[in-house]
Amino acid sequence: MSQSPSAGRLKYTSILEVTFFSFGVATMLAAFIPSISLAKAASKKVVYDLVPSDYEYLHPLLLAWYYPIICGLMIGGIFCLILLAVRQLLPPHRRHVYPLRPRDAVVGGWSALVMLWINYVLAVLFTGSFLLWSHSVSRPTPLWIPTTPPDETRRVTHPDGYSIVIDSTWRTDLKNDLSIGQRNSLRIYRSSLSVYPVENLGSGRFLHLWPFFSVSRYSERPYIADTMQSVEFQGSPAFEQFLPVDRKPPLQCGYELIFQRDDSWFRIAWYKYVSEQESHTLAKLPPMINRYIETFRYDSNGIPSDPD
Repeated sequence: MSQSPSAGRLKYTSILEVTFFSFGVATMLAAFIPSISLAKAASKKVVYDLVPSDYEYLHPLLLAWYYPIICGLMIGGIFCLILLAVRQLLPPHRRHVYPLRPRDAVVGGWSALVMLWINYVLAVLFTGSFLLWSHSVSRPTPLWIPTTPPDETRRVTHPDGYSIVIDSTWRTDLKNDLSIGQRNSLRIYRSSLSVYPVENLGSGRFLHLWPFFSVSRYSERPYIADTMQSVEFQGSPAFEQFLPVDRKPPLQCGYELIFQRDDSWFRIAWYKYVSEQESHTLAKLPPMINRYIETFRYDSNGIPSDPD
């Protein structure tokens, strides 16, 4: 009595098909493992020594060989699974099928596990070498608190006429019309992409940081909280407040300064993520940060942006 094709598909299999399926699934899984390993390795670095510390230095390395290998693994796995699916469309007599014995099932299962672990080990070694390579690339380490005094040769000027001196490890970004009443700002980033320890996040997520140092210009007087104190900044009245450490993770503190120049209002803000130990000692604005804030200048002859 002859078997139907569907019965043959259920009763018979091919060692080649088992190999295709095992390699395809293992390779697909291995394509995600390097990224996971990279994220875990980076998240375990302390806040002040991130690896990688700046995405703009990391990105060329990713494009050079990290992404191509990951894509190669994905394509290889998809190719094997597609080839397996195509074989299933062939009639049983053209598939060179063999009876599926218990031993074949055991061999196929162990082959899948072995392939998966080999891919995992290779992925971890690959990710580790990638981290070491990216860490060894020559690049400045962005500093929350500069160690050198302001250098006038590093003054950054916004087209609207206000400027400030930045540290050699900082990166700036000019923005316009960021919020209601705010004309523009000169924002200084510690890095374009930073990852913080899972222990300091609680939820285990990664953060795309807000700028940790910014100078914003407003078309009208911004909101001044009752907690702000009246002070004098560069010979003119101003309002300031030091924001104590927020006990909610991630731990951070900050400083705000609001003042007026001619017909414009300005807000200088500085924020810092801190460790548990530092959260008990950092109770005021670091003197070096204050020196950089004092470099603020505003040229009233600058061409102001239209607030509307």
